[in-house]
Amino acid sequence: VLGPDFEVNSYDKLRKNCNSFSDCALHLLCGRRLPPHLRRAERLGRVLDEQVSPLQSLLGDEFARNQQADGFDVEAVIA
Repeated sequence: VLGPDFEVNSYDKLRKNCNSFSDCALHLLCGRRLPPHLRRAERLGRVLDEQVSPLQSLLGDEFARNQQADGFDVEAVIA
């Protein structure tokens, strides 16, 4: 069920990570969400998304943006 939203190579450290998947899977299986403190990374990732270029220039490819994660939204997946 979640496969189309979590395709191979679509992982993004800031915007689409293991917490994103866990939040969606938990909602699908139990009707519950991850606690807010565990969802902060994705919210922060959306804010930092515009700053990835400067961050990447400082840290190298560590925070390289994955274009396959563009447009991903946990809220849209669980809706």
